[in-house]
Amino acid sequence: MDRQFSRLGLDDDDLRVLDRDAFRFTITGGAVTGAQLVAGSRSFNLHIPSNATFAVGAGAVTETLTGAHETTVINFTAEPGDPALFQAASVTETVTNPTVADRDGDGARGFDFTIAGATVTAAQFVETDEGHTFTEALRLRPDAVFTAGGGTVTETFVEGNALEVRTFVQPAGQTLFTLASETTTFIHQGASATALNVETGERAIFTVAADGSVTAIQVVHADGSTSPFTPRGDESFHQIAPGFVEQVVTDHGHTSFEVFYAGPNSGGVSTAVAEGQGSSVDLAGLQAQIAQLPTSVGWII
Repeated sequence: MDRQFSRLGLDDDDLRVLDRDAFRFTITGGAVTGAQLVAGSRSFNLHIPSNATFAVGAGAVTETLTGAHETTVINFTAEPGDPALFQAASVTETVTNPTVADRDGDGARGFDFTIAGATVTAAQFVETDEGHTFTEALRLRPDAVFTAGGGTVTETFVEGNALEVRTFVQPAGQTLFTLASETTTFIHQGASATALNVETGERAIFTVAADGSVTAIQVVHADGSTSPFTPRGDESFHQIAPGFVEQVVTDHGHTSFEVFYAGPNSGGVSTAVAEGQGSSVDLAGLQAQIAQLPTSVGWII
């Protein structure tokens, strides 16, 4: 469910830095006294905020940022090839006192979920202001897995190379839900030559012959409907392993690829999971990254 709402505190630029770059910590007497951002061959000294505290363990550093309204916890783990460098493994942002009341105190903003059994079948964003109610129907992500119960709704999905878990709670006495926490777990590329990059807006159903050739393609749209797709003369599709189909495009002498994957629980629907230049795919490396995803996103694994 992509609302139309922003992240709790960290924006997309913050997450890109945490995902792509490495960090070096100065640790004295078991305490972090300095930090650097390492981007390729360059290093930049980082300011340590006054509200930051650190916990240092074996191959791990945890930074906690305590704010007036929320707490952010960033877990760093040492890189296998260089224990002096750390990568962000996960980020969790938690609201201190979740509420649907707006800052003026004369209205409310929150989410209304349609729940069948223990799952969510529809969602709306609802805003009330001075006696007026505004309702907006929300599009549920095709890959999102919802669980509901006890006044809590959890949404889990994969985007790019990140596993996202959002938790919504229903404050006491309220009918609406509000976003209470959000955790981003990064699936790092590591030594793989092909990076995980899930794009749920690109889905298809492939008919594959015994020799691995793709004989028919159905594009799967956001609403679940399908339509036939005929490849252009500059693109081809073929199965590179059970469940994996590679699309190769050659345009003016330039070749690029995209990989689609259909896991055992996908219902035969393949989702774009990687892309790159050339036509060579590090299949083992890509499979190792997919294997790190939990069973809660069964559509892909």
